[in-house]
Amino acid sequence: MINDVFVLIKDKLNTYFKTLGIENPKVDFVDPTTTESDDTISFKSNTVTPVLINIEEDRIMRPANLYARNIAEQGVVQSENSPEIRINLLVLFVSKFADYPEGLKFLSYIIKFFQANRVFDHHNSPTLSREIEKLIMELSPPVLQEQDAVWNALRTSYLPSILYKIKMLVYFDEDSLQAANMVTSVPYDVSNGALKKGGFQNQKSQAGLSSTEFFTRQTNPPPLPGISPSVKDTVLKADYDTEAIVELEHTEKGITYQLFCIKQKGDLPLPCTEGGLPVTVNEDGMSLQLFTQPLTADHTFCVKATNLSGGGETYLKDDVKVKVYPRTDVEVTVSDKSIHTGESATIILKNPQSGISYQLKRGGDNSGEAKVCRDESTPLHLTSAVLAEPGKVTFTVQATSAVNTLSVTLTQPAVVEVEKKSVHIDPDLEVVLKSLFVTHDGQADITVKGTQKGVKYQLTDKANETPHGDTVEGPGEVSLFSKHLQKDTTFIIRATPVEGGNSVDLTTKPDVLVGWLFFEGADSTNKGKGLYVDFNNNEKLKVSGNQTIEMWIDPDNLTGDKKIYYKGWAYSGSILINNETIKYVFSGTVGENSSQIAQDLSQFSGQFIHLAIVRNMDTKIMTWYVNGKEDSLGNITANDIDTQDQHAIIGGSEQAYGSYEGRMAEVRIWNRVRTQENILNNKNKRLNGNEEGLIAYWKMNEGKGDVIHDTSENNINGDIKEGDPKWG
Repeated sequence: MINDVFVLIKDKLNTYFKTLGIENPKVDFVDPTTTESDDTISFKSNTVTPVLINIEEDRIMRPANLYARNIAEQGVVQSENSPEIRINLLVLFVSKFADYPEGLKFLSYIIKFFQANRVFDHHNSPTLSREIEKLIMELSPPVLQEQDAVWNALRTSYLPSILYKIKMLVYFDEDSLQAANMVTSVPYDVSNGALKKGGFQNQKSQAGLSSTEFFTRQTNPPPLPGISPSVKDTVLKADYDTEAIVELEHTEKGITYQLFCIKQKGDLPLPCTEGGLPVTVNEDGMSLQLFTQPLTADHTFCVKATNLSGGGETYLKDDVKVKVYPRTDVEVTVSDKSIHTGESATIILKNPQSGISYQLKRGGDNSGEAKVCRDESTPLHLTSAVLAEPGKVTFTVQATSAVNTLSVTLTQPAVVEVEKKSVHIDPDLEVVLKSLFVTHDGQADITVKGTQKGVKYQLTDKANETPHGDTVEGPGEVSLFSKHLQKDTTFIIRATPVEGGNSVDLTTKPDVLVGWLFFEGADSTNKGKGLYVDFNNNEKLKVSGNQTIEMWIDPDNLTGDKKIYYKGWAYSGSILINNETIKYVFSGTVGENSSQIAQDLSQFSGQFIHLAIVRNMDTKIMTWYVNGKEDSLGNITANDIDTQDQHAIIGGSEQAYGSYEGRMAEVRIWNRVRTQENILNNKNKRLNGNEEGLIAYWKMNEGKGDVIHDTSENNINGDIKEGDPKWG
């Protein structure tokens, strides 16, 4: 029996560790092959080892009269046995780990486990040997002297350990002595709990039986007289963790009936741990209901009938088999609540029941393969058949016992939304903005090239997710038009499969800027003044070092000299159109410097172009950028720049010649060198106005009035002169 105790404790602890997420068994016995030649115990590394260090007899619980306990109620000694021995085991749990704190952690686990599970019996430990009624775990730490003696006896160095007393094993003498061989000299009569001589002989004589015949009648009574009771149903079914009801028919008055449980085939019946209370019948022929304990697995029961008035006891002929349905409260979740047609759904059972087969059902039909749970701590994944049609699909889960074939449907269904499989949409299409600028109340015109068949495209306002204009279906090149715009707008181009599915936003998100100012130029002789904007002689516009000037222009007239930006006298300090090219002329101490773009402006007729002129006085290089791309370079010969005291003017000059004709917007003056990356990344965007080095920022999108407002931190506003402004 001792070996059974050790195997049980080992299995219990390893099972507990597994619930803590520790997969590999940590409790094991001493391996004899690892011991030293001098019999020194060698404990396995990273293992908890139980060691039996002593066996002691428990004399406190030993009965005073070892033989009288087997005397029959009717005064006959049924059997005599040698005295039983009750023993306790002292077991040392040794924790040997490479990591010292890890070893202490496992000792803590053991203490917690035995604190919560102090008693092991046949109810909570079905594998407990039938020879053992129960085990009681008791923490029994030794004093230091005893501990030193233990480790000296083990002939090894001290390791973290803990000592438990396991109570109590009972050894019986199974070779009982039949009392029939002895009663002629010691007859007994038992009445009202007292022992009297002579009673046995009197009862035997009255019955006309020999001593041996009388003993046999008492220990193996004949069937109870009267109506024969029977079990109504020999096979019952019960829901998980509920009681079963065993119904008896034709019961007999004065007989007590009680349920007994047969754990395994061939075992002796044992009283039920819960339920199964004895019931005495007061009238012949009654039907009687006996209740089992709540059941979580199949059980076999029998009924014991006892005649309390001396007629003996017996078990009814028919056993009752109770089959238990699987649990229905398994938690059901869905791996992906939304999938596409042509895919399978994955249903997860988070706390399945061991030994149960689970099958997905859809509308009563099986969907996918069934799976059997082997480990309750591991979620079970069920995969449905491929789902071909879009819509909401509800699955149920059928649980079937592999032991008794009983099936139930789990309480919780699983719902999956099946969507039409999406077309793979290319988000990196070429997007062409017909014009960065539109008039107030104008529409953006955006072209998308290389669109796909079966996909529709639509503009959407990025700020508020408002759709703009109609959807247009591919393939090929499509044009998208926005609603009429009153403000700058960043657009998303949203692509959606025609037959349904997830939408995709194209990578390019174009900005559309609303508003510009139109300069009408001079009169037909080109000698008069045209419309211009005067910013006076503001000190902050006198930039003598590094400088960057940016603007968007759409010139209508490329002939002659047309001043775009002027801060000087005559041509000095001017950016001007000069016969289909653009120059920047400024004065220094070593005369006049000039530089120009290399491209012919006529190729941009009818559209806005972005100009950026970067003057780097450190490298003495002038760089021109057209639409963010480097166009040309020029040398600077001056050591310093004459900033002039004349007014800063856009669109002309104070003199009566050279007025610009065309549209203009987004003029920016910087007192530093802007890199090509700076220029390219920001040319299509509005600035905040507080960027470092920004001297003046004129959006020219007022839409009305005769003042151009500077939205930089310097507030260098300009007055519109010599004409009525035409706003875009």
